Amino acid sequence: MLADVDAGAKEDPSKILAAQFLRSWLDQKTDIEARTRETYSYVINKHLIPEFGKLTLDRLDRPMIRSLYARWLKEGRIKGNGGVSPATIRKFHTVLREALQTAVEDGLVVRNVAAGVVLPKDAWRERRALSPEECAQLLNGARRSRLFAPILLALVTGMRRGELLGLKWADLDLELARVAIRRSLERTSDGLRLKAPKSNRARVVALPATAVDILWSHRAAQHEERLRCGAAWANNGLVFPSLAGSPWDPSNFSTEFRRLAKMTGSVALGRTHFAIQQQPRCCATV
Repeated sequence: MLADVDAGAKEDPSKILAAQFLRSWLDQKTDIEARTRETYSYVINKHLIPEFGKLTLDRLDRPMIRSLYARWLKEGRIKGNGGVSPATIRKFHTVLREALQTAVEDGLVVRNVAAGVVLPKDAWRERRALSPEECAQLLNGARRSRLFAPILLALVTGMRRGELLGLKWADLDLELARVAIRRSLERTSDGLRLKAPKSNRARVVALPATAVDILWSHRAAQHEERLRCGAAWANNGLVFPSLAGSPWDPSNFSTEFRRLAKMTGSVALGRTHFAIQQQPRCCATV
């Protein structure tokens, strides 16, 4: 590598600032979604560069990174006092490790000093599925709201929030009782956008008879809403749009769900991604 530097074939790592490299690395990274790019940019510009952006690549070392993570645990918040969570540090570390691995592959540094750093662990928390009784409680509380149909569909299919809000009527075959999950709705700094689902592959899920009946009713109710709105209706073909047919902002959807869960005394989930223990029993309670 030194010979290459002397010959002018490679940049000298003692002259490349970490800030310069990190920004360049993100600009050239093409294998991430827009929302992930925004997250990476936030981590780089708000956390990594302020800490060692003025250092050159050859001065970064493992003890420095370990010390930084230990300090972040105690006083890493940008707003307010206190430290960040171990989960947040692991996210920051992912960005740094990926960037430095590219530096290794490009011959800018000999080794990835972020690899092998022992990361802090979260306290173990049990995650459990909603019981059939909790499903029934949640659905009964939502029955007269516009959340009823999307909550039911989430419970019986395991669809994520963005997948529910990106679902179109063309994806549903109510005669054959199945749904094709082809896209997801997300918010980025540029606004709402539809993207491929998390696995980047469409999947087809069977629907129980109860869900089919409710979707038929939901479709009829949406048709009446569309007639009332007239020309103001945004015809996007979405199964669960906003009141005027435009995409339903995921954050607004979650706000309404949390309000409903609190009102009904149901288990409030941080994200609207449902799992149940026994789908047939849950469907039977609707």
